Amino acid sequence: MRIAEAERRERRRSARRWECTSAGSVAPVGRGAGGVVGSRGGFGGRLKETRGRDPLQSLRPSPLHAQDAAGRALPRAAGPGRRRRQDGERGRQLPGLGEGWGRRARREGGARRLRGRAGAAVSNAAVGRRGSVAEPLGRAGFREACAVLRCFGCSPGVRVNGFVSTSRSRKGAVSEASRVMVASRNYADFANEATFEIKPCDLHRLEEGPATTAVLTREEGLHYYKTMQTIRRMELKSDQLYKQKIIRGFCHLYDGQEACCVGLEVAIKPTDHVITAYRAHGFTYARGVPVREILAELTGRKGGCAKGKGGSMHMYTKNFYGGNGIVGAQVPLGAGIALACKYFGKNEVCLTLYGDGAANQGQIFETYNMAALWKLPCIFICENNRYGMGTSVERAAASTDYYKRGDFIPGLRVDGMDVLCVREAAKFAAEYCRAGKGPIVMELQTYRYHGHSMSDPGISYRTREEIQEVRSKSDPITLLKDRMINNNLASVEELKEIDVAVRKEIEEAAQFATTDPEPPLEELGNHIYFNEPPFEVRGPNQWIKYKSLSHS
Repeated sequence: MRIAEAERRERRRSARRWECTSAGSVAPVGRGAGGVVGSRGGFGGRLKETRGRDPLQSLRPSPLHAQDAAGRALPRAAGPGRRRRQDGERGRQLPGLGEGWGRRARREGGARRLRGRAGAAVSNAAVGRRGSVAEPLGRAGFREACAVLRCFGCSPGVRVNGFVSTSRSRKGAVSEASRVMVASRNYADFANEATFEIKPCDLHRLEEGPATTAVLTREEGLHYYKTMQTIRRMELKSDQLYKQKIIRGFCHLYDGQEACCVGLEVAIKPTDHVITAYRAHGFTYARGVPVREILAELTGRKGGCAKGKGGSMHMYTKNFYGGNGIVGAQVPLGAGIALACKYFGKNEVCLTLYGDGAANQGQIFETYNMAALWKLPCIFICENNRYGMGTSVERAAASTDYYKRGDFIPGLRVDGMDVLCVREAAKFAAEYCRAGKGPIVMELQTYRYHGHSMSDPGISYRTREEIQEVRSKSDPITLLKDRMINNNLASVEELKEIDVAVRKEIEEAAQFATTDPEPPLEELGNHIYFNEPPFEVRGPNQWIKYKSLSHS
């Protein structure tokens, strides 16, 4: 393809460049007849003898390689590929010039030098519409050249060690100009807030439900976007570290369900309580644990949020009671936390989360009964991601209306892929519990992109097309991003900058998680009890004993 395109360009260039001057000779425009003429139109090194040759021969397509008058091939000069490789090597050897050398090599014959002032920049700008330019530019003429380039519709790129580059095409020039213009926009250019219609919730034993409109401020939108993007990138990095065998054991990823944990967290107070199942990374971050501590816990390092002894399913922080490895066992614990809130007269609620696979557990229905009898401020939340391990909800449950499972307890069914829907529903549920009306059940309809755990490829019981359809139509991050851009709450470039910052944060956290030391064996017996005097713990045999400390 490249050779064919090169030949077509050379034919057009030859037709423009040559003209018949007499019956016996052909000469290039602007030069005398005869002689050896070199073409610099992109395939340097091609020479052609014209005197004494058929005048029409010069108008035929030039061969791709150099020839003498008899048509024999001449030694081949360094072609563009070879020069590009050479220039690339030079660019790597000269820090800061790699980009300039690479661009210059790719469009070798198309651009003219900028000679330091605006006059030279004018002709260069015109070329910049069709090809990329990376040429030396005097410091004194840099500002003038940039101004002229903008007048011609080409936006100058980054100046590196005396080089200034423009876009490679008209489309690229417009894109680059837009980037510069958006980057220079004042914050006053954005809207402060916008109002959105959201999907109504399905109700059970409720006369009215959450609002069907939601107000999103610019500050809130940027915060939600960054938080969800961080959770997404953190989970993808966890996937990578697990496949590299740096993370071992059980690992359940949360990507796809980010709107659930973010929407719930922003709807409650920091003093409220959260307890969830083993898919806990997203909630751990939303509750305030830094990414580096989460990844360090996954890799079993001393800097982890549980000192490297909890792993994927057992992460904790203030008012967050962690993931729990036993299916459904966290639900009675959540009711106990809610009981403590009521007993001590605190105006707090407890979010108790479980999955659709645990929804058929008998202990959950026992907990419903106690919570309703005692009117506990507990929000029971079923994260229905459509599959309990590898079994679809239709095959596992006679009734998939999980928000009605409380029977005598009111319930809501919420779009769990929309952070605004989750936020408004969680606010409604929290106010219901704080008013002393007792517990409430929420069902969040969501979807996980990974398998149940890292040992599950996730495509033996569902198709790749199903996963891709959810990604393309219902992705929570994409939905929020489109809303913000379309309602002038943020720009594309601003969100891209957030993406870059998030990736950098994740990479730095991963570096910490792979270099931080593991906890020493002497700390194995620590943190069994809270605020207790030290005591001895027996090791693998009766002669090995460890000292247990409550905190260190």
